[in-house]
Amino acid sequence: GEGIGKGDRVAILAHNDYRFFLLFGAAAALGAVVAPINWRLSDDEIIYILKDSGAKALVVDEKHADRIRQPAFRDLPEVAVFPMAAGEEGAVSIDSLLSADPCPPAFTEEQDPFCLIYTAAVAGKPRGAVLTHGNMIYGNLQTIATMGLSPNDAYINMLPIFHITGLNLSFSVMHAGGKNVVIDKFDEKRVVEETAKEKISVWGSFPPMLARLTEAADAASGSVSSLRHGMGLDGPDAIRAFEEKTGATFWMLYGQTETSGLVTF
Repeated sequence: GEGIGKGDRVAILAHNDYRFFLLFGAAAALGAVVAPINWRLSDDEIIYILKDSGAKALVVDEKHADRIRQPAFRDLPEVAVFPMAAGEEGAVSIDSLLSADPCPPAFTEEQDPFCLIYTAAVAGKPRGAVLTHGNMIYGNLQTIATMGLSPNDAYINMLPIFHITGLNLSFSVMHAGGKNVVIDKFDEKRVVEETAKEKISVWGSFPPMLARLTEAADAASGSVSSLRHGMGLDGPDAIRAFEEKTGATFWMLYGQTETSGLVTF
């Protein structure tokens, strides 16, 4: 109803939020392409990505709504801005669109683009890695098969959802029929609390997250016995301490946004 159709780019500038997955699902059904943006980037870098991706729409959360009102963003009149959640009076938010009449899905194929992940720079500018529906599905299946994921698994989204590792883990657990728990950003105490409460079985981490999580788990009264897997990059000492404390297996990740693989440590 807002004019987003097959092939259109929808950018997201937001901290982790469950609505990310509603947007990914809606875009997949319409054949639109999602371009999640790293909110740590400078204004100039974000503006470059919006222009380079050809974004037709930009979804922002409350934390970044004021940022895009700054003068630097005023030369992007062709980008429609949608708040992530209901708030501004009269603004069409993702929340309000959820109550609208459903649109008929578009016909999409395996090779159709699903998302744009902006990664390593070329000549000083980031480049968008185009990942297709097939890329995501086969990446999910590889992770499911390698880690033995099932509907009993649960993943906590503490890695940023704009990053391919966070996306791969969340989609793989979802594809296996498991549960996703979303927190807005990393906090080791909260992660340990949610792990005990929600029976989280999968963590994704990068240094120094794993060491901080292991220390928090050691200090917490709650149990992390549900944890089966950790995944990412870290040093041998941190991995050894994690595995001894939790009894879980840590999987080393290597590769690029365009193509990644798994090995056991």
